[in-house]
Amino acid sequence: MPACRTSFSRDRKRGARLKALLLLLAVTTPALADSQLRGIEITPFAGYVLGGSFSDDDDTDTSDQDVDLDDAASYGLIVNFPAESNTEWEIYLSRQSTSLELDGLFAPDDDALADLDITFLQAGGTYFFEGDKARPYIVATVGASRFEPDDSAFDSETFFAFGIGGGVKVAPTSRLGLRLEGRVLGSVVTSDSAVFCRSGPAANGCLVGVSGSVVWQWEVLAGLVFRL
Repeated sequence: MPACRTSFSRDRKRGARLKALLLLLAVTTPALADSQLRGIEITPFAGYVLGGSFSDDDDTDTSDQDVDLDDAASYGLIVNFPAESNTEWEIYLSRQSTSLELDGLFAPDDDALADLDITFLQAGGTYFFEGDKARPYIVATVGASRFEPDDSAFDSETFFAFGIGGGVKVAPTSRLGLRLEGRVLGSVVTSDSAVFCRSGPAANGCLVGVSGSVVWQWEVLAGLVFRL
């Protein structure tokens, strides 16, 4: 009988230790998995930008012309740094090659007023909602946008810019993931006269006359997430 009681006691102790080990694993495994997903992330992406126009708000202008930005492909890089449990700091860089299209009486035959490159450089953060392999998020950034005409005779313009968006990150592994996102981009045009101007002995003039507005654009993008 004493031997049976000793064996039964040992089995109970082993069972209690096994339960404690399983409980410890259940508690620590999600934390370890989350820590593995908290490194610096580098996301090269490709996207497409829609919309954008410069409105002529001069009441004395009877031509009623708006200058639109042509829809165009974009590419760029997003870098994220871990902050708190559900947040990350973000640096966002995007570039697109597009053109100005003038609608109105004085539009050229091909409707293309000028070609230009647009670059956004912004910083901000993301907030993640709960999820396992797929985590939805929202993002907000502020910074600058630079509009550079391909014709070097015209001045480039830099505006205050901001972005608001949302998407989802899919992380099949701790080192590699996929980012799908939609973002609204706004460039605040503070000029009260004109933008993209040139001056010189050959010719003087500006491509667009404005009196202040926000140039709204919409970007959809997809990128591979590399976690360091």
